Amino acid sequence: MFQHITPKELVQLLDTETIQLLDVRSPGEYSEVHIPEATLVPLSSLPVFLSKLNTNQKIVLICHSGARSSHGCSFLSENKMMSYNLQGGMDAFEKMYPTRVVRSAPKKRFSFF
Repeated sequence: MFQHITPKELVQLLDTETIQLLDVRSPGEYSEVHIPEATLVPLSSLPVFLSKLNTNQKIVLICHSGARSSHGCSFLSENKMMSYNLQGGMDAFEKMYPTRVVRSAPKKRFSFF
């Protein structure tokens, strides 16, 4: 079983509780922009990471838009773990809380002109 939470609810959790925030995006997506408290666990690695999860803490999954993290939450549910899916993912979170994310330097683009 899992529930959806909003970016505002996630900020409240981050400010008041110790939670496990798992970013299930790719390493490239994570390095581009992420929440400092998040641990990178690409969705394909979630089964391997399962035994490392602390079921005494809330487990929140995040991806770019909320789709992959929803799949991750379903996987955790199948393994009898309660989790929370961030609605709108990193995209929604960054729009609402741009100062709470770490963004890498923009990539330089080469031009021949």
